[in-house]
Amino acid sequence: MSQNSTLHDAFQDERVHEVWESAYRGNRLLDRFNDVLMDRLLRYLDQPKGARILDAGCGIGDHTLRFARRGFHCTGVDISEPMLDRARERARVEGLEQRVEYTCCGLEKLSFSSGQFDAVHCRGVLMHILRWADALKELCRVLAPNGTIVVIESNASSLEAGIVRVVRMLRKSKSQIIKTPAGIEFHWSEPGQAPLARIANIPFLTKTLQDCGVEPLTRFATEFWDVARFPQGVIRNSTVLFNRAWFGAHLPAFPSCGNALIGRKTTKDPNE
Repeated sequence: MSQNSTLHDAFQDERVHEVWESAYRGNRLLDRFNDVLMDRLLRYLDQPKGARILDAGCGIGDHTLRFARRGFHCTGVDISEPMLDRARERARVEGLEQRVEYTCCGLEKLSFSSGQFDAVHCRGVLMHILRWADALKELCRVLAPNGTIVVIESNASSLEAGIVRVVRMLRKSKSQIIKTPAGIEFHWSEPGQAPLARIANIPFLTKTLQDCGVEPLTRFATEFWDVARFPQGVIRNSTVLFNRAWFGAHLPAFPSCGNALIGRKTTKDPNE
């Protein structure tokens, strides 16, 4: 079985999504922080209400709905049909069905026309894709000329990444660790785990965006620590507040776990 097939099968497993939901959902402080982050992203994306936005790797539609609530037409795409079923139901409950639609496919080969979207949002998704550069190329292909893209990934140069590498070596982690030009990859084979997670080499990611015809506009920290690494309750809530303070103060991106890259697609085809 190919690793692409393994990835596809893994993301049909409800246990993988249950792990993410326990870490990233159901926390009001985190929900409010994500709303504030979305508002900043929209200022950088600089699109009028009604613009066509692609939410790549949308899951159950958290960010898709955030775009829709703010007056945008958003298409969510994900590899997991069970997650998309939940996303559609959430849109129905909120009365946002006219502003959102969902498509099931991998990012490496999107079913959309070139230049179909005014903006693209991809948060914490490329890290789980083996052929991430192909996925990024596709995201840039479906982006309209002068359109804007935001890619949010974990940063291999962060303080957290350094700590994680040391801890995994000391504990003799069951994950296989591979260093590549794109970053540091962690591979798992246990059921209920995402089989691949990559901590990105941000300069390499930026260069790949440029190769796809995207001019970098800015880079900023979205969070200093990954809240999923902290126990629920007071400690996790304190981490969320720390992340929000770091984000709100516009402190440096290079030591931070979460990094956002914003770019604008040039009108010239880089392959010409």
